[in-house]
Amino acid sequence: MCARVSGVSSGVAVITVDEQGANTIIVIPGANGEVTPADVDLAQPAIAQAGVLVCQLEVPLAATLAALRGSACAAGCARSSILRRQSRISPKKFSG
Repeated sequence: MCARVSGVSSGVAVITVDEQGANTIIVIPGANGEVTPADVDLAQPAIAQAGVLVCQLEVPLAATLAALRGSACAAGCARSSILRRQSRISPKKFSG
């Protein structure tokens, strides 16, 4: 499911590497930061049909939890796997 959010750009992440090889990831969440549990509810028919649900915590934590809860309720559907891969961004940034 894809939706446009008026007045919000798409997100971007830029990785910088210093001379010692340490990296820093600069994240501007853009529209990803606007995803709500209500948006996830609207997408539940598509989620229920998916063979895999991937949650990377690149949207607000409440939206990720809604997807996981909905997925657990639809466990008897076509889904064979749930993959949670935490991005380097702290979920605390999106907990509000």
